[in-house]
Amino acid sequence: MEEKGKTDRWRKLAMKLFVESRRRVEGKQNLAASFFNVWLRDVRKWVYRLPESMNLTEFLAEVEDPVRQRMFPAGPEFKDFLKRTEEGRWVSYKDRVKDYPFDPSSTGTFSQGGMRSMEWRGQPLLKTAFDFALYPVIFHDVQPATILELGSGPGASAQWMADLPIDSKPRIISVDIQPTLLQDSRVEFVQGDCNQIEKVLDQLQLDGSEGPLIVIEDAHVNTAGILASVHELLRPGDYLILEDSGNKQAAMDEFMSRHAECYRVDTAYTDFFGVNQTSAWNSIWKRVGDQDAA
Repeated sequence: MEEKGKTDRWRKLAMKLFVESRRRVEGKQNLAASFFNVWLRDVRKWVYRLPESMNLTEFLAEVEDPVRQRMFPAGPEFKDFLKRTEEGRWVSYKDRVKDYPFDPSSTGTFSQGGMRSMEWRGQPLLKTAFDFALYPVIFHDVQPATILELGSGPGASAQWMADLPIDSKPRIISVDIQPTLLQDSRVEFVQGDCNQIEKVLDQLQLDGSEGPLIVIEDAHVNTAGILASVHELLRPGDYLILEDSGNKQAAMDEFMSRHAECYRVDTAYTDFFGVNQTSAWNSIWKRVGDQDAA
């Protein structure tokens, strides 16, 4: 609990967020409020109902108490949101998995569709609805020169990326052990075995100078080997995204035990729709450094 007399930092942060949300609604959003804006507006009402003399930081520290929950029903969710906001966008992998371990229920079973999967141009596109909306945001922000997809599947994912209006007009490479029937002149479909990732990267003649580079790992084989090889390729500012990472946790943990200082989890993307509402649970990584900790 917050010591008496200390600054009520969460009340101060809450007031800032209330103002920023209102400005966004009244400005860029042209008075159109998102579900989140409406939720935050309701939260503000609950905060204003609390006595001004009450320290919000202290109150939320024990908001799970039944009496306090009746006073502030949205308190637990707001507490978690304030905590994540206070921690900032760039979070170490170790801290992230401690606070938000893998939860297979976090992304819905039907998020890629049910009996009929998501599609693009009539071809199966095995992305979650969250990732379908999230990737265009990432591409717009990063403006990659190269996108390397490991695991083509039917090929619709790479074609979808080629169709997106990315200003940087990136080189798009998609690798799979199976030949891809779909053909598109804007995509380099490469037949390669990610169990031999070194040979694949040599074949592509990538040397790390292609940045900004985004690597999307969706191969579901040799995760540890792929991480090790791609690490040698990435430079600060590049991104590594591991999709369907629930069954890749052991390889991710081991990799980050050696390279923790080189990467940060970009929570602006992993938590865009709520904590880990993506197939890339804690695994949208930005390379931020070249040197590993001694």
